[in-house]
Amino acid sequence: MVTAADGAEGFYQGQNNEARYESSQEARDLDKRLINAWVGHPHFSIIDNKVQNFKKKVDKCVETVCRYIGLPTPTSFYKKFLLRARGQFQVNAPKNVKMEFFQIEEIFLVTQGDMVENFVKKTGKNDSFTYNHEMRSYQSGERIERKRQISAREYIEMIEQQRHPKRKILQKVRQCFIFEQQYFLVETYLNIDGKPSFLRIETSKEHKEIKIPEFLMVVKEVTHDDVYSSQNMADVDYKMPANDKKAIS
Repeated sequence: MVTAADGAEGFYQGQNNEARYESSQEARDLDKRLINAWVGHPHFSIIDNKVQNFKKKVDKCVETVCRYIGLPTPTSFYKKFLLRARGQFQVNAPKNVKMEFFQIEEIFLVTQGDMVENFVKKTGKNDSFTYNHEMRSYQSGERIERKRQISAREYIEMIEQQRHPKRKILQKVRQCFIFEQQYFLVETYLNIDGKPSFLRIETSKEHKEIKIPEFLMVVKEVTHDDVYSSQNMADVDYKMPANDKKAIS
């Protein structure tokens, strides 16, 4: 949770919280160091002050925690953009922007019941990985997500028993960084046609105005474009649209 000293300065007062002994600038500096320390963690989220009030901030925090411990929650609001880049793309960020790189393996499983997506994901680097099982469905017209961390053994067993026969393993490189208090993910798909890279930005519904870093070149927004859903790109016969393949290069 971002300090009130950054974006809600009027509420950063010692009289309403005796634990606040830093000045506003000291609190912002400490907050920045904490954020940089957690960049790239698989369960990292920034709960900022770009909401209507403190209750909304707490609600967002509770919703985020519920999602990470596996309770069904509405999926987070996000935007997704196709980038002008091909192959082993590397973000050319300023030197003061901390970058983290991760390898990702995403495998789709056979869906059951009302599921629309069912997959396992392996994330990490330097032979150190975490494993997650994610399921998405619809309830009363709202998209619901369940996510839980699993062991390496569970990961292997689920692949052996439930792997979708018409979906390939997605191999990706993820680059994570913070820019102007916003968390950005850039993922490059290494083993599908065109090897496209996508910018993904998770945010709140209240925060709809997003500034894209000037060091990234966007071709177009593909947030609601099924052609670029991971599930469709995992199809063994997937081909990237020719016009987009030309545009990214």
